[in-house]
Amino acid sequence: MSKKISVTRRFLELPKPYFVHAVAEMKNQTDRGTAIAGSAFLDLVLRHSLETKFRDDGDIIGVLFENRGPLQDFSTRIQLAYALSIIGRGAYADMAVIRDIRNAFAHSADAFGFDRDDVAKLCASLWFANKITYG
Repeated sequence: MSKKISVTRRFLELPKPYFVHAVAEMKNQTDRGTAIAGSAFLDLVLRHSLETKFRDDGDIIGVLFENRGPLQDFSTRIQLAYALSIIGRGAYADMAVIRDIRNAFAHSADAFGFDRDDVAKLCASLWFANKITYG
């Protein structure tokens, strides 16, 4: 009988500082690993953001977010965060694109990177990446 692999399920379970750890992890990855690890971090942030809107009841939180709960899916979390005004239209669109990129990497046996035409087009369409500048 196989045992379930333990993974980080809560944002606050990550090593601190959270963002520094996530970026460091992504820097050490292939494009596929970066897409998967980056979206997993984003998914944890979304879950945490949603949890702050719910009553403090660990039992219901577990039911909602784990073991095939209605909010276990990244796509559902994106939609609910937008519906609750936790994220705006631009972030909603970007997260949907990030989900699609993650799914392409996670569900393909082909080796490809961010430079592949269809993936590069999706990356270029990201709203936030086109709006921020670095010092």
